Amino acid sequence: YGIVKGHGGFINVYSEVGQGSTFRVYLPAVESAVVEEKEAEVVELPTGTETILLVDDEETVHELGQRVLERCGYTVLTAENGVQALEVYQAHRGEIALVVLDVVMPQMGGHECLRRLRKLDPQVKVLISTGYTANGSAQGLVAEGALGVVEKPFLLQDFAVAVRTAIDRP
Repeated sequence: YGIVKGHGGFINVYSEVGQGSTFRVYLPAVESAVVEEKEAEVVELPTGTETILLVDDEETVHELGQRVLERCGYTVLTAENGVQALEVYQAHRGEIALVVLDVVMPQMGGHECLRRLRKLDPQVKVLISTGYTANGSAQGLVAEGALGVVEKPFLLQDFAVAVRTAIDRP
């Protein structure tokens, strides 16, 4: 729903008891001509050797994020929700240079997790990773001490740059 709405579209749903449901997705037509594909540029991703805690309940984001970060040289610890994130952070306190934190997760979401992380360590560096930026909750987390927001779906280069930038902030 968020992706469709973000592209200026809407979803029409028709449902009849015992018959099922029909979903129609409407997206606006593109008025510009199709752009010819260019040969992909090889882009150097920023690298590092620090340890990063990646917290996300979506398996694909979890796996992709871990692969990208490891390719950039980082050691990656993972958690699927805020409860696990706190456990991993406490077990590796002093080793973790950055927490990449999703907002919407089961058991404990990003807001509560950030509050508890900051109680454990007021200097903790947290980068928010979310697909829900329209409702302002991610910016609320920045106001509570997160260093920034990377919007999902993200380009690999943007993610790597956001991570390096957050780690390098004093």
